[in-house]
Amino acid sequence: MRFATQPFSPTRTDASSDRLRHLTNYSLNRRSSAFVPNKSEATDGVGSKWSLGALRRHLDQHGPVPSSRLDEGIHEVVSYTLSAAQAKIAPLTRKYTRGAQAGSSTIRANA
Repeated sequence: MRFATQPFSPTRTDASSDRLRHLTNYSLNRRSSAFVPNKSEATDGVGSKWSLGALRRHLDQHGPVPSSRLDEGIHEVVSYTLSAAQAKIAPLTRKYTRGAQAGSSTIRANA
């Protein structure tokens, strides 16, 4: 999880000129004076860049939703993305798995 180093405010007129206010791009934000590096596994969950595990722990301890909702959302996004790309993925899967019988070439969103 990457956090922007400057708070976003839709009412600021100069906000569009400040790339750090909108982006969570690590390569840009690490150069910001406000960037807080994560220096060790023990301090994961502190600073400008967290692991997914740290985000899950934070959600479970502080909310606003349990980490299971995050997992459901990730599953949904991946499922819909694969469903949308199924027509392109299926032929490539057949091509590169050379007849492996891994089941149907159809990707189901609720699988």
